[in-house]
Amino acid sequence: MLFKKLLLIVCCISLMTPSFVLAELPTVDDSSQQRFSGSEYYVGRDFGKPLISVKLLNGVQKPGVYHVPVGTDISDIISYAGGSDQRAHLDEILLRRKTLGKVENFNVDLEKLLGSTSSIPKLQDEDVIYIEQDIKLDQTLRWVSIVSGIATIALTVFLISDRNND
Repeated sequence: MLFKKLLLIVCCISLMTPSFVLAELPTVDDSSQQRFSGSEYYVGRDFGKPLISVKLLNGVQKPGVYHVPVGTDISDIISYAGGSDQRAHLDEILLRRKTLGKVENFNVDLEKLLGSTSSIPKLQDEDVIYIEQDIKLDQTLRWVSIVSGIATIALTVFLISDRNND
């Protein structure tokens, strides 16, 4: 009996708690430019050079697929993407590259490379770049909202079925 009352209290609290489902909508940075996730861009001013395709997944203002001239490095593509996001960790960049049919992962510390005399890695066709970011409160609220919604539904179904059995 105590278990039923406890479940009922938890269910009522979760029903009263507002759920926040945050959709990823385009944002307008200024009147001439919109930011969409998953866009495709052709950038670079080296006319006559062939273009390679690079996927830039996270940590920048405009993630997407970039078609850049051969010889473009990681810092160039971050610049083309509007710069790094304020939550981005430029010391934790993952570069995934296909070489001779094998996939290789490279960790790049761009902050360290920019402060030294080492060369910044040049990009190759079909490279994938992922820049680590701090987790935002919005993402946490989204997951909490989803989990609480599922828990509410499960508890409601349990209470209804339990009540029907009595």
